[in-house]
This record gives sequence, C-alpha cells and structure tokens, in this order.
Amino acid sequence: MLVPVLLAGSRAAWLMFALVVAVFAWREAKSPWRFAGWSLCAAAAAVIVAVVALQDSRAFGARIQRSLLALNGSEQSVDEASAGRVRIWTTAARMSIAHPLNGVGVRAFRFAYPRYAGANDSFVAPDGDEGAAHAHQIVLEVTSETGAIGLAFWLAGAFFALRAWWRAGAAAVKIFPASQVGPGYLKDLRGPFPDIAAIPSGGVDLEGASGWLRAGSAAVSVGSPLLGDALRGGDFGALRERTAAFVAACGQVTT
Repeated sequence: MLVPVLLAGSRAAWLMFALVVAVFAWREAKSPWRFAGWSLCAAAAAVIVAVVALQDSRAFGARIQRSLLALNGSEQSVDEASAGRVRIWTTAARMSIAHPLNGVGVRAFRFAYPRYAGANDSFVAPDGDEGAAHAHQIVLEVTSETGAIGLAFWLAGAFFALRAWWRAGAAAVKIFPASQVGPGYLKDLRGPFPDIAAIPSGGVDLEGASGWLRAGSAAVSVGSPLLGDALRGGDFGALRERTAAFVAACGQVTT
C-alpha cells in the first residue's frame, strides 16, 4: 500500500499514512523500545521505497524537489513548495477579515478571489473574473465563504455528530463470513481494537463455534450447520441432536 500512496504525489496522503502507521505501531508495540525499533525499520523501508520511486517516477521526483524548496526559508520558496497555498491562504484570510460575519458567500470563493488577491497572483484568470477554486484549508474554507456564522454552525454540527457517534456505539461487531477468516482473525483484531465484542457468522460449524468462543468472541451466529434440512421438512430428531451438541461444545468453553 505504501507504493501507491507515495506515487500518488499527495504530501497530505504521505503524512496521514505515516501518522496511521505510527498510531497502529504504538498500540501494537506496547513498549517504547519496541515502538522505536519498529519506527526505525518503517523509516528505513520508506526511504528504500522513496529511492526506488525517485528512479522510476518523474512526477514523484518533481514533487520531492518542490517540497525541499521550503528549506530555503523565504516566503516565496515556501509558497512555491506548497503549490501556491500561501497566496491562497493569505487571500482567504483577507476575505474572512473583510466579511467577518457571513463571508463572501457559499461557493463564491473563486469569484471573489480576484478582488482580494495580491498583485500578479497567478491564480487570477487572465480576464480577472475568477481565481483559485477554494481555500485548501477547512477553517479558511468556512470563514471565507460563510464567516463566523458558518463557523459556528460547522462546529456545532461536528459536536453533535461526534456525540451521536459516541452514544450509538454498537454492542458487538459482526464478522462475516467467518468461515473465510477463522478464529485467529479475532486475535488479530484485538491488537488495534482490544475491547471489541465480536460475533462471527457465516459457516460457523460445531468445531468453529467452540474455536471462536475460545478466541474470545462474545457469541456465535450459527445457521445451516445447525438447522440442516429441518426447515424443509427434514429430521427434527437430528436437529435436536445437533442442538445438544452445539450447546455442549459451547458450554465447555471458558472465555
């Protein structure tokens, strides 16, 4: 997965990928020294992949060279390294200051851009009617187009969404089809999600039911391996025997 992320040329993707890897490594390592060792290995692997990508992808090499311009320290070099983001952010901030209450209007950023852009801004169209499409930064996006009112509603929406997500926590997670992964999959899930309550479903037979429970599943969902042909006029005596076998096997498991 690292190779396509690198070749995509998105520096935000590179940073987020590194952050996700770091978080998962920290949760799995459970030791600062182990985490440091894994981090060094991951960094070495990233360097190797980057060197290969530099040899095989001109676009990737160009993006790296552009990013390194930021090390020069000047405003112009930082702006060029960020693909003109400094100019866009500055213009967006001017819009926000000029219209602090309700901004320049929803989806009006590109049309208001020429009025607030600096001299010789390359994002301004030759006819002077349009500029950069958006602010490339979520807070400036909101404040430049909708002002303080929009920002307040945006923050309120984020708060209520997070509260609803927190309150609607599922009692358990269904693993389907369980027959394709096996009980060992639950152990792998417990690494990044130690408190997960899982219920395997799909192809859980007698042996699999006890195996999943030993692995720590909250319960098992059993279908055709238990029912057989009973619902199609089959032998209900055999169904009772299978039921007794499942109850006995699951009852012997101590999770």
